[in-house]
Amino acid sequence: MTGDTRSVRQLAESYVSMIKQVQKHGPYFIGGQSFGGLVAYEMASILVEKKEDVAFVSMIDTFPWEMKNRSGAARLEYLFGGKKLDRMMEELFRVGSTF
Repeated sequence: MTGDTRSVRQLAESYVSMIKQVQKHGPYFIGGQSFGGLVAYEMASILVEKKEDVAFVSMIDTFPWEMKNRSGAARLEYLFGGKKLDRMMEELFRVGSTF
């Protein structure tokens, strides 16, 4: 199987297999950045399904893969429940002017 045909689940399963060759049992501390955060989350899910102890999962700058627009503004909008960035800035400056 080549890298471009693997699913996130298959990639995570292969990483879990490699990790278990070095560390048979938890606690496991797993992390990933960007797409790696999705893989780390899936790895943790696999380990939990196998009744292993996952002590920590770190997902840095990770967003749902199905996001169409991955711009910084779109990510902030997603984080703040759909509020538009310009509306958030207006609210911020309006609150800031009352001090």
